Amino acid sequence: MLESYTHQLSEFRFLKFDEVEVPGQYLQHRDKNQDFVRIERFLPDVDLVRGIGICHRRLKIRGHDASVHQFAIQYPAARNSRREERILQLFRIFNGILSKRKESRRRNLQFHLPLMVPITPSVRMVQDDSSYINMQGIFEDYCRRNGVNKDEPVLFSIEKLRALAPVQDVLTPHFYHVLLTPIQKNIDHANSIRLETFAAIQDKYVPPTIVLDYFRATYPSFADFWTFRRTFSYQLAALTFMAYILYMNTRYPHKISISRATGRVWGSELIPAMAVGKPILHNPEPVPFRLTPNLQTLMGPLATEGIFAPAVMAIARCLTEPEGELEMQLSIFMRDEMTHWFTQQHRPVSEGAIALREAVQQNSDAVVKRATSLGSLPSVHNLPANQTVVDLVAIAVNPVKLCQTDPLWMAYL
Repeated sequence: MLESYTHQLSEFRFLKFDEVEVPGQYLQHRDKNQDFVRIERFLPDVDLVRGIGICHRRLKIRGHDASVHQFAIQYPAARNSRREERILQLFRIFNGILSKRKESRRRNLQFHLPLMVPITPSVRMVQDDSSYINMQGIFEDYCRRNGVNKDEPVLFSIEKLRALAPVQDVLTPHFYHVLLTPIQKNIDHANSIRLETFAAIQDKYVPPTIVLDYFRATYPSFADFWTFRRTFSYQLAALTFMAYILYMNTRYPHKISISRATGRVWGSELIPAMAVGKPILHNPEPVPFRLTPNLQTLMGPLATEGIFAPAVMAIARCLTEPEGELEMQLSIFMRDEMTHWFTQQHRPVSEGAIALREAVQQNSDAVVKRATSLGSLPSVHNLPANQTVVDLVAIAVNPVKLCQTDPLWMAYL
């Protein structure tokens, strides 16, 4: 009960002297606040949410129009949570651009960005919904129903990979280098073992129909399921565009949440990846974005080729035309990212002002180049208009590339 935690919130409707809006509405870039929902009261029930690697409380606020707004109270790592909030703010600006373009409006293309309201340096409120379930949760539900150990696929992968590079109790780096030399020369053999391991896990533990079967059971009506798949394909295209142009890596299954009520997709911890030792955006993973067998099966071949790939191109064209609009918004946020990198490296920004300016310009150009490549037409006229996206999809779904990812990435899910 809320009154066991705080009397101020449980008695809020009696203590307030003025109208207070529901938190987070000022992040939505509205022209005026006259139509904002105001807080009527805090509901007495406080939910304890236990998810995959998370545990938080959920507050519910009733507005003056009888709407209920759910917020999760989180204690995230302060150094990354502010970066995530800045990136989400950047894509909220891009949502305003998408809402004005006919190509994105006709497809209802929008980035799904839950509201995040910082309370203190270590506490924030995040817009929550009980209908969210992440891919790791779907997998663990499958394991529970079929009596499979949820860690078995990862342990199986690690055991097979351990045979490629046995752990030796050596003391000097020289001997360690000598031991690794024959393994490095036999990369083809290592990749073949990885591919066999990937196929064995799919046959034995994780079939490519887990997510499809879960949502097929969630939507017994075919019309509802068809609508869900269509919305999911558009939403996954928007999330893929975000992750690709800003070099976001480690897109683990527990970071991809799907709403069972609306089909919207939310990616948590959307943070650009930096190269080691240089302020350059870099994604070291062998695949450009996450498009694993279960995601392919859930969308199906028609939605993958007819909705997903064209939607990625449509978003890219809406944000890169006219030229220069993307770069103007991007450089402000990129400067914060570069400042964070200099702070992490314990380098004073004032001494490297020129280096900071060059890093901002270089990374902004790299992001714009990626976005432009997704939206540009191929030079050869007999190729499809979205050939660049089709090529990236071909790399992302290639089992040879998927099997080279980290075991915790769970490329088979």
